[in-house]
Amino acid sequence: MMEDPCRRHQIFTRRRYFELWIHQTLSKLPLTKTLIIVVVVTILLFLIIQLFGLRQPRSRAIIISQERYPNVKAKSEEDSDEEVNDPSNNFIPSLTVQLHGRTGNMMFSYASMLGLARQFARTAVFPENHYFRMVFRITAAVPQRRPNRVLSWVRYAEKHPCTYDSRLANAGETAADVVELLGYFQSWRYFESVKDEIRKEFTFRGDVADRASGLVESAVKRTFGDQVRRRDVLLIGLHVRRGDMALYSSFLLGYTTASSEYISSAMAYFTERYNNSRLLFVLCSDDPEWCKDNVKESKTPIFQMENASDAVHLAILASCNHTIMTVGSFGWWGAWLAGGETVYYKNFPRPSSPLATDFLARDYFYPNWIGM
Repeated sequence: MMEDPCRRHQIFTRRRYFELWIHQTLSKLPLTKTLIIVVVVTILLFLIIQLFGLRQPRSRAIIISQERYPNVKAKSEEDSDEEVNDPSNNFIPSLTVQLHGRTGNMMFSYASMLGLARQFARTAVFPENHYFRMVFRITAAVPQRRPNRVLSWVRYAEKHPCTYDSRLANAGETAADVVELLGYFQSWRYFESVKDEIRKEFTFRGDVADRASGLVESAVKRTFGDQVRRRDVLLIGLHVRRGDMALYSSFLLGYTTASSEYISSAMAYFTERYNNSRLLFVLCSDDPEWCKDNVKESKTPIFQMENASDAVHLAILASCNHTIMTVGSFGWWGAWLAGGETVYYKNFPRPSSPLATDFLARDYFYPNWIGM
């Protein structure tokens, strides 16, 4: 139905008279009073928007984008009804995650993806050729071929990378075919409900597990003699992360590295707590030279692991009884997979730094871990 031209003219005339009245009124006022009025009106409008909810609710997950992807091929006259209605072409609602960083960061992403997928009754999807499939016995589905229809795709972004984001609890409400998570999701709270499943997913494959086991057995024998076996020793995994975190640019962002005094105190804690046991500290680090100069034996021997891949180092840490971690997600996972007592460096991140605004200790460090 077309709009009445007379009605449209009346509205335009009234609007024009109102604009002229505002202009004449403000032109009669001094400049300072005019500016004050403009500022007051702007503040009032902002408060109205805040009070009456004309913005994204804080309790909702932020939707970054919603997209619809065209089908692989449109149905043509040559396509049979059997092919189009083939059950193999039905798309299963899925959840996936963008991957950032290195091993520890991606383990958080995978675990959180799996936890949220189970919560939302969706299928967790992970790249088919990702190297995790060669290291761990993960079972996440591979991306499906696009079915013979349009796919809807929604992306959700976390608010802070090292803080549990409760807004994501409603991410499962969408009817989109694919939910994609954007962020790091470095909080145990995303996957606590499926922690047993996560431990199975992060079971090391045979070659990695065998290499780690061989190195541990060798360390025990070289330290205590051929008559002592792995089962006779209480292993304390010690992971020292430095590398890029020791750079000044990282310090400005808020990253810190553990001091030699912290490491000595943590080692003394385990030595005193298990003074009736045969202990061995198994040291894995990305800076072995620093460790040689700064990590010193006292009453308990230290064996530094070298000449092994990151995956093997992680498997070694996971095979230990207890853990001393410094900083970084790699050491976090070594401690979590080991499952024993864990001592962590509590002076992370640097207070009042950009990283500190993204970090909440109770969401990042696992319950019952000991800060020192």
